[in-house]
Amino acid sequence: MSSIKINIFNIRLALIISLSVLLGLIPFIANPIARAENPDTLKPSQSYVVNDYANILSDSSQQHIINQAKRFQATKSQPQVVVITVNNTDGMDMKNFTNELTLRSVWQAGKKGQDNGVLIVFAKNNGQNNVRVATGTGVESSLPDGKINQLLNENRSQLKSSDNTQINQGLMKLFDEVCQNIPTNGQAKAKNSPAKGLGLGWVLLLVVLFPLLSIFLISKLMRRNKNYASNGHSSAGGQSSWWQWLLLGSLLNSGSGNRHDSWSDSDSNGFGGGDNFTDSGGGGDFGGGGSDF
Repeated sequence: MSSIKINIFNIRLALIISLSVLLGLIPFIANPIARAENPDTLKPSQSYVVNDYANILSDSSQQHIINQAKRFQATKSQPQVVVITVNNTDGMDMKNFTNELTLRSVWQAGKKGQDNGVLIVFAKNNGQNNVRVATGTGVESSLPDGKINQLLNENRSQLKSSDNTQINQGLMKLFDEVCQNIPTNGQAKAKNSPAKGLGLGWVLLLVVLFPLLSIFLISKLMRRNKNYASNGHSSAGGQSSWWQWLLLGSLLNSGSGNRHDSWSDSDSNGFGGGDNFTDSGGGGDFGGGGSDF
């Protein structure tokens, strides 16, 4: 009798263990490759330039990338370098995975028209540690495929390491070397201003004070002519008054008619809008340039 109870207990225990194991395997059965990222649905992070989905980059490394993005945005050409780490590309090679990303507007880094964005994509891929650097069409001459391949090979030992600390260091070296090869024209981006070449004070002087001063002077001349005419010189006063009114109208039109033009010449950068650090791409075009291993 006791042996029967023991056997029933063992059966129940075996069933519980089996059920627990089965429940634990359900996520892997539904998704054989765990944590694989889909390029069609992968979304940028809030910072945009740092997307560490594989948890490789240190906090200081992420801040370093963000600080560099701010420096780039303060330049005239406003390039943009985005770093993405993923766990798995779900069997896709790095070129196709990255190209799928750049087909979506949310990943089109760089300034529109300049097309000077760069994507650095790292994928663990079950220990393979694949990396691709994809360039926008505007920086392919500064970062040709051969140059990118050279930079990748220079950091290969760290990028292929099984230690996240080494990978982090390799990615930062690669990032810095890529940034050093991107032209920025060496000029700071002009802040939004009322008019090119003129400060706000000068604009106010020309737009407001100059017409008022002109009105005052012309009115004074008109009063003088009126007094002159009242003293028996009406013919001269009548002949001179028409051009004074014409001059007054011209000055008023010049003071008010061009006011909108002087304020509408601010730089529209196509980089997410405004002069503050942006958390989005600017619509740069990617033509498939780049290299990987």
